[in-house]
Amino acid sequence: MSIPAEFRQAGRVTPNYPELSEEELAYYRSLLNCNFEQLDNVFEDCMREAKALLSEEGIKAYLDGASLITMTGRGFDPILTYLEEMPQIAHDLGEETLEMVAQSVWRITRTPNGKAIPAFLQTIGEAARRLGSKESLQQYLELAHDMMEKTAKSIHGFHATQPSPGAIDLAGVVVTVAPSTTRARPHAKL
Repeated sequence: MSIPAEFRQAGRVTPNYPELSEEELAYYRSLLNCNFEQLDNVFEDCMREAKALLSEEGIKAYLDGASLITMTGRGFDPILTYLEEMPQIAHDLGEETLEMVAQSVWRITRTPNGKAIPAFLQTIGEAARRLGSKESLQQYLELAHDMMEKTAKSIHGFHATQPSPGAIDLAGVVVTVAPSTTRARPHAKL
């Protein structure tokens, strides 16, 4: 298979996203409340994709969502996954999904199911592509929260103190079960 020149860059397949000026990049970086050093290695690529796919309001919601995920205290990986996955999801299903997913992650972190956050975010892109609509994604998020809430265990009364035994597995189930409804992403890494 021949890869068109506009998708070839430094040995990987990426769309021909617009370049960002240093001022734009610094401005966007100032909107993201994240101090992980690893971010500096990927931020420009993430922002080039976001700039190509999102409105200015969408970019602000995108960076607000990433800042919220930073505050979950789960390290850099969930932030990176959000930054990599959400521009395409928001482009395909609507920019409202940016806050919807970030708030879902925040909601999970307020429960004993915080260890499910990486798996949840790692599968959200595929789940969104397979579900194919903002409404279906919202239903999936509600189902995930409901399952985690109902299956979390409590040994001290009303407050859940032990995570749901199926929270991490649920993320993989929706990707396996949901039919594929959208195309492959052109910027998938080879």
